[in-house]
Amino acid sequence: MKNGKILGLICILTVLLAGTVLAGGSQEAASSDEPKVTIILGHGSPDNSFANEGANLLKKLAAERSAGKIVIDNYPAFQLGNIMELDQNVKGGSIQMVMGTIGGMMSRKLSALDLPSTFNDMDAARKVLSEGEFIKMVDDVLAESNLKLMSGVIPVGYREVSSNKEIRTADDLKGLKIRTMEHPLHMAYWKALGANPTPIAFSELYVGLQQGLVEAQENPFDTILSSKIYEQQKYIVLTHHVMFCSGYVMNLDFYNSLPAEYQQILKDVFVEVDKYVYENSIRVNAESLAKLQAEGLEVIEFSDADYAKMAEAAKPVIEMVRKDSGDLMVDTLLKELAEASSK
Repeated sequence: MKNGKILGLICILTVLLAGTVLAGGSQEAASSDEPKVTIILGHGSPDNSFANEGANLLKKLAAERSAGKIVIDNYPAFQLGNIMELDQNVKGGSIQMVMGTIGGMMSRKLSALDLPSTFNDMDAARKVLSEGEFIKMVDDVLAESNLKLMSGVIPVGYREVSSNKEIRTADDLKGLKIRTMEHPLHMAYWKALGANPTPIAFSELYVGLQQGLVEAQENPFDTILSSKIYEQQKYIVLTHHVMFCSGYVMNLDFYNSLPAEYQQILKDVFVEVDKYVYENSIRVNAESLAKLQAEGLEVIEFSDADYAKMAEAAKPVIEMVRKDSGDLMVDTLLKELAEASSK
């Protein structure tokens, strides 16, 4: 496979240049007391996306704070493999870190993060996903797969629907041929709404829309814009159906093998990067939506009654999530969200 060849070449060059391998990562002698470490970061966000801007900020700050001893090689746009390949590679240690959606695709126990029509308040979600008992549970689940959450989970907006079919109400979703990720919960949710969910690889989505294999899809505004999906769509429907939760996850063995000094540098840097990404996500979402409108897409917003119908359709999916995540994790999340929203 092409991705495999690229990854293999990266690993070979890293070893040759560094001379030693550190728990799946690479290090080389430096003039200071601690070795120089290279961290390979893989993710699917396009080069021109806001998410990749955050990854580049991470790279810059890590290099500055470590006097060049922590080098982060950033590979966006699925250069190192698709979502499943990236997850497997970071678990196994052939790459050291990934960035992207954290949820049931990474571990079925994290399906609570994929709950539809549940995260209705961005600020409340930010609080719950950065502190408290629920986020500790998330990190414990990741540790079972040899992974470490590098800071919190960042709510950066919602997955929204773009469509060639005019959708004015929740009832108009019935029969909609919509592309989704190959995710059982997402597909169950759209089926509950009466839609016809069709999993298509993201790399094939543009052509799928162009050829009419599907008439709609769902993604954050920034992704719809940066991937030029809007060129094949007429409407943007503000469904707010799933919170888009992003985060950085590192191979746990690799992290534990880092000098304590490096671990602290990375902790401090990730706090800053998470803050930057969250605070700018609202601005970026507004700007992206305005650009989509400028490209000729009509924006449609649902009524409170429509959102209530979507929440009702989500109830069976919540029960599915309980089987994956357990009652304790789901109840803790719902309790902390309710408490954060009331303050």
